Amino acid sequence: PFILALVGKFFGISPAVAFGVVAVSTVMGLIAAYELLRRVEGRSIAVIACLLLASCPVLFGFSTEVVFPEMPYLLASTAALLLTLKIDRAQRGIRLVFWVLLLAVTLVLAVLIRSVGIALLAGLISWIAVSLLTAPKTGRSRVFKFALPLAFGLAAQLSWSIWAQHHQSLEWQLPGYPGPYLSQLEVKNGQDPELGLAHVSDIPSRIARNVVARAVGFSELLLRRNVSTFWSSPAIFGLVLVIALGLISSLRNGGQLYDWYFLWYECIFMVWPWDYRDRFVLPIVPLACLYLWRGAKTVMHYLIRRPRSVGLAFALLGTLLCICSATFALRLAAFPVNPDHVRGDHLQTIAATVLWGLLGITGLVILKMQRDNHATFARTIRVAQSIV
Repeated sequence: PFILALVGKFFGISPAVAFGVVAVSTVMGLIAAYELLRRVEGRSIAVIACLLLASCPVLFGFSTEVVFPEMPYLLASTAALLLTLKIDRAQRGIRLVFWVLLLAVTLVLAVLIRSVGIALLAGLISWIAVSLLTAPKTGRSRVFKFALPLAFGLAAQLSWSIWAQHHQSLEWQLPGYPGPYLSQLEVKNGQDPELGLAHVSDIPSRIARNVVARAVGFSELLLRRNVSTFWSSPAIFGLVLVIALGLISSLRNGGQLYDWYFLWYECIFMVWPWDYRDRFVLPIVPLACLYLWRGAKTVMHYLIRRPRSVGLAFALLGTLLCICSATFALRLAAFPVNPDHVRGDHLQTIAATVLWGLLGITGLVILKMQRDNHATFARTIRVAQSIV
């Protein structure tokens, strides 16, 4: 509202101005995402990730049909991550002071535009803490550089929470919405607050449901088609596994702020009691593409260094997932009307069965080739890697 009011002060309050703010935020957010990915991984992955997001019909709808805060938040959060890279590499001087002040303002905006911006603050605290443990000198330097922006961000969040607590007006006595977000996390289901508060036993199923829903949403954004919701689908289990490998490889040596931000952002939505919406995943799509790429590179790296272990993992994982996908295919064939709340077409379960079966066979072939002729196998993998 503050951004819309500020722009409206000069151009007037109208739908055209409001949609213009969102559209400009989308374009600038994509530019910031490109600059971030270009600096951390190179131009190729930056171009691919940003083009995939920019050409997404859902993003076009969010930029032209609704006035939601996701696109301004995409710009503010990505700009904060980009500024962090600049500050972390900058030396002392006037330029460093300018970047630090700009980051402080950007963090305040990100937190106030969307409450999930607290993931930036949690990520910044985690990043600095890990730096102090793994590289004390670097950690102390980061404390000096980022203490002020962190203080501004925490002050903004605390001020907003106190103000909201004293001005909230409950429409009914049921728990959850429109109460604070922490109180909403306590309910069993955000859509049905009459079900009461959640128990510890409800958390694992909520996390599993949210992981599947977010993986399906991300896959549908990239593939531009509906994805079946059975968990052993390559678009769900395979996607989550590769992204997790990419994130773990990034965090292995302490990581960067964008790594910790992504982790905290996903953790927040893993325990979210409301149904999935595309707007919850759009601001994180560029980073998800980054970890998808890094996860694929990690698999290739271990395939070269430890082919026996990778071959064994492929064989076991492929066999298990092939059996699970075949089970889903048979159940869909026998009970085509929504068995176990699984939606999708029968062909996807068959395709998943075939793909996982091929992965298992590939694992067995790798084990055999590695045992028969290790040198030839290593050269073959290096040639394939160079081609990719």
